[in-house]
This record gives sequence, structure tokens and C-alpha cells, in this order.
Amino acid sequence: MDLNKNVELVRLFDVYSTVLTKKQQEIFNFYVLNDLSLAEVSAISNISRQAVKDSLDKAVNSMQKLENNLQVLARFDKIKKELKIIESQVENPNLKNRITKLMEEI
Repeated sequence: MDLNKNVELVRLFDVYSTVLTKKQQEIFNFYVLNDLSLAEVSAISNISRQAVKDSLDKAVNSMQKLENNLQVLARFDKIKKELKIIESQVENPNLKNRITKLMEEI
């Protein structure tokens, strides 16, 4: 899986994992976060490779649909971008440090 796609999936999972079933969370965790193959996840989960793929597809589609509707990650990105601009214009080191810490929390 390509790194940019993987990063985006992890970001989606960080925000929306609670809406997934426990099984979808487990399968996503094995496949994306632990970088196991579909066959490996299938063996661990005692389900077919196709069932693993279907579960992953449903999980990803659910999270993407939520993001399309709620725009949580898009808002985080926008806030972070604006904070970066503000940080570059601030001269007070204490304030600059607080802004940097805020950006890290987002």
C-alpha cells in the first residue's frame, strides 16, 4: 500500500474508528497498522481472504463517507495551516511556542 494512502487511512481511523464494528477495527488494525497481508489477516481472523477485503472496504468507505459529510480532518488541516501562518508572523517566543504546541495537538 502506498505511504500517502496509508497515512490518510490512519488519520481517518484515528478520528472515526469508534463507528466501526469491533471486527472491522481488528481487521483494519492488522492490515493497515500492523502491515499484515490479506492472507495473514484471514488466517488470524479465521475468515476468508475475501471477507477480510470486504470488511476493509466497508470500513474505509464508512470512514470516508463520514469525513466527506463531517469534514473533521479537513477542518483540522485548515486550522493547522492557519496556525502555521500565524506562527510565522509572531515574534514573541512564548506565544510562538504555545502556537507550536497547539499545532502538535491537532
